[in-house]
Amino acid sequence: MVIVATDDKRVFCIRSCPVFPSDYADASFELCKTEWSVITFERIQRIISVLYFGIVAVILEINSFRNIGSEGFVNFRILLVIYIMAYLGQIEGLSVLMISLISYITLRGIDANTPGFIAIFLVGYAVFAYLVKLLQLKKITMLTWLIVVNVVVIGYWFWISGGTFTNANMWYQILAFMITSGCLSFELTQIMTDNNEIIMISRQARTDYLTGLKNDGAFTKELSFAIENSDNDDQPLHLMALDIDHFKMINDQHGHLAGNKILSFVGWSFKQIINDMPGVDCYRVGGEEFDIIFRDVHISDVEEIAREINQQIQMAEIEYKGIAIPITISIGIATKHPNDNSDDLYDRADKMLYTSKRNGRNRITSDNN
Repeated sequence: MVIVATDDKRVFCIRSCPVFPSDYADASFELCKTEWSVITFERIQRIISVLYFGIVAVILEINSFRNIGSEGFVNFRILLVIYIMAYLGQIEGLSVLMISLISYITLRGIDANTPGFIAIFLVGYAVFAYLVKLLQLKKITMLTWLIVVNVVVIGYWFWISGGTFTNANMWYQILAFMITSGCLSFELTQIMTDNNEIIMISRQARTDYLTGLKNDGAFTKELSFAIENSDNDDQPLHLMALDIDHFKMINDQHGHLAGNKILSFVGWSFKQIINDMPGVDCYRVGGEEFDIIFRDVHISDVEEIAREINQQIQMAEIEYKGIAIPITISIGIATKHPNDNSDDLYDRADKMLYTSKRNGRNRITSDNN
């Protein structure tokens, strides 16, 4: 099948990739020790947040039990669960709610009021989970969100007061809730905006903007850790170096925009063929040069993937301004030897790549042969 990239839109068509053996299904590797991945950072952030707000929930329950009664600090307990759901997630909100309910039962025991109290919290959770979903889908604004939250909570206070607001303390509780809700909403919005910017910057620092692959900085660090893990776990490690043939000539003849389309397509092709295989990561390390790290993958499977990449790229025909541009790729494969460091493995893969270039390009050379 011909693969085409049009001028105005990226329209890529590619035939189905083969199903490779499952030898690498159990492949795993230790995450970077000096730089956590963004996903790991987000998970740890959520766990710490649940623990922190869980402690706050326990403190509120203890103070309520000692000083006021079961309705004590209910406005702050509601706020706690609502904003955890909004800014961390429904699972995290439910976790803190469970911590609060367990604390409630532990302190007071089970009596006639317990089922009603639990039912109110669970119903409230369901209502606010729905509102949070609407907020996240941007079907309601933050102002609407604040109004609805305040109306619901004021309605709850109206119900427990017997339908009257004559109690001065009741008005104090309502006013405190409204002020706290507004301030908390503003502050958490700022915090989440800052966190999202940090996460975005972290991803951009490790990602090549044109291809969406990891960049040279990520490659250098992850290859070093892959070498170390291979030594510790006695698992095979392979490095594949790839280079688009005659890329400078393509840029000179068709322009850099055409070259960018080719780079974008090649990066997309690699991701489709690798298809999130465990222990396999692809990088654009500069210009038309790419590298793929294979952890705990058999050399025969690596060579199978190399042939698939070579064939798919050779079958491609990139169309730019009505001109079809054929492309091919040269590949070199190196297997880690005992006592190899990252420079040794990289240098050998690079030599295999240039052997492919010298022998006519559009071919694969492996030091396994």
